[in-house]
Amino acid sequence: METKINTIDRAISKDGLDDVCTEIHYSFLKQKEKTATVDAVLYAEGDEIPEGKEVGDVKTPAQPATYYSASHIGTVSLDAPDADNFTAYADVTEANAISWCEAKIKLKDVDEVKYEDGDYIPKGKEIGDVKIKAHDELASIEASLDAQIAERETPTMGRGLPWSS
Repeated sequence: METKINTIDRAISKDGLDDVCTEIHYSFLKQKEKTATVDAVLYAEGDEIPEGKEVGDVKTPAQPATYYSASHIGTVSLDAPDADNFTAYADVTEANAISWCEAKIKLKDVDEVKYEDGDYIPKGKEIGDVKIKAHDELASIEASLDAQIAERETPTMGRGLPWSS
């Protein structure tokens, strides 16, 4: 999965600092090869060569690989700036932005929580049962991209109009 930063919003001045990054707009992209690259085929000795062509000319042009692709687009809000650990907008690198973006998304991760003695335990549940399922946000996004690609490879749904215009 590739992380692409689409744009960064910034405040000209915030909390006594200038050029403060406030929000990152990102895309997660994933591709799976559909067809491999095909090299050009050239005319060779012994081929039936059409008029105007000669050995070494292109017989069949090269074809680039094609891909199934999927994307997830979103935004993350950045924390208030810390004067002791501050990077102004002009000094932000792509690697900084990707790191900040992925770190904010990882904050949405949740470890599994089980019911314990003293918890309110709903009917049908007991101590040791899962109260909150574990959740890894990046893994969930990647699984969604994989599902989108699988649907493109082997469609289970379609759309359109059943009549001619």
